Amino acid sequence: MDRLQAKRPLYPLVSVVSPLVVLVVGLLTAKSPCFPAYIVAVVLLYCAFGLAKQAVMSLAVFIPVSLVFALFSFLFQRNFSAAGQMAGRVILLGVSALPMVTLPPINLTRCIAALGMPRIITLGMLIAIRFVPVVQGEVGRVREAMKTRGVRHSFYRTFAVPVMIRLINISDTMALSL
Repeated sequence: MDRLQAKRPLYPLVSVVSPLVVLVVGLLTAKSPCFPAYIVAVVLLYCAFGLAKQAVMSLAVFIPVSLVFALFSFLFQRNFSAAGQMAGRVILLGVSALPMVTLPPINLTRCIAALGMPRIITLGMLIAIRFVPVVQGEVGRVREAMKTRGVRHSFYRTFAVPVMIRLINISDTMALSL
């Protein structure tokens, strides 16, 4: 998650509003012949604002995913145009999320708190944003423990149960601290 952080992130409210605008306009123009040019223009605009590295990483992930969705779309509809539109929509989803993904969560929380939102909402939002990296860390720890013990094939007993127990313990501790 930290690899996606921008050196100079956009202002938090711009990082929240711009993905929504880009996504809505993109979905409205998805059937237009200028849709690929729109996606390229959005990527270039984000690159101009210092998100070039993140844009390349996002495209490296979302282009293969979009090709899978386009393949399924073609198999079901037998229409190249519909498959291309599906691929474009998936790429648009990945590209439009760039400002929000690159925003440090604490900046967003500070901005919303400065706007006068209740503290419980800002804390809840910060916890929700930071929960994904916590889950990733716990999954990594359980996998390392499995490697240490030499267990490789048992999913339920050696992986799912320890991860769920750790997440329940973390959520209990978090609830007590709030």
